[in-house]
Amino acid sequence: MPQPPGESAPLVIGLPRGHELRPRRSECLLDAARRADVPLASSCGGRGICGDCVVRIVAGTANLAPPDEVERAWRAREERPAGVRLACRLRVLGPATVSTTYW
Repeated sequence: MPQPPGESAPLVIGLPRGHELRPRRSECLLDAARRADVPLASSCGGRGICGDCVVRIVAGTANLAPPDEVERAWRAREERPAGVRLACRLRVLGPATVSTTYW
């Protein structure tokens, strides 16, 4: 879904390289990374199963949509801490900073 006129996409900084991602409304962080040619693995095709696209939230937690049912199930299976999210399920509502081993 395109951004409404006058509404800019939130800025997500990817550490440690400083990648700038701007996820569109209703777009997951993984899709924003792919659109920006920023490498981020996902062997399950973004279905929230593999955990390859895991990112650590460095800042902006309040600007993220809560985990959906798929991500909550993955978190329960993998016993991940709250600051770790799946980029394929992560919806960004405002500025945030994330890191991953891929960057």
